[in-house]
Amino acid sequence: TGLDIDALMYTYLYSWNRFTEERVMNNLATNLEIVDNREFIFTIRPDVVAWPKGPAAGEPLTSTDCVESFKRRGTALTAPDKRFPQRIERYETPNDTTFKFVMSRPFVPAVREMASPTWAIVPAKVLEKYPSLSQIAFGTGPFMMKEFRGSERIVLERHPNYFLKP
Repeated sequence: TGLDIDALMYTYLYSWNRFTEERVMNNLATNLEIVDNREFIFTIRPDVVAWPKGPAAGEPLTSTDCVESFKRRGTALTAPDKRFPQRIERYETPNDTTFKFVMSRPFVPAVREMASPTWAIVPAKVLEKYPSLSQIAFGTGPFMMKEFRGSERIVLERHPNYFLKP
């Protein structure tokens, strides 16, 4: 259930169509180039901004945020499978809208893995202030957390500056 809620509050590089087994480029990334099954180069949207509240209020999501989110995913205690992120040798951010990483060796399910709800891209400033994101959320997705009461209820409200309209 938590991953269903996360998908409403955070942005992802792309999603996955489980019926056709193809990636869907309708989220943060507009393009993905894969070189030798080891280099992944993403072009990201310049118009995705953080919620108007929190540590990164109103700031655009950048390639640096992608790097920090990937690093977090590779070390998070709750990450279900760390084989993929642990194979990443280096990250590159040639500009704010280009995110690249190079793996030590190929990981066949990498493209599908990155479409999982556990691969949310979170602003680096949020991760710096709230490393565990436990019971708190500040993202870039279509909805913002208005109220959180554990297992009792979660109330979301529309992100007024979400990049997809309406």
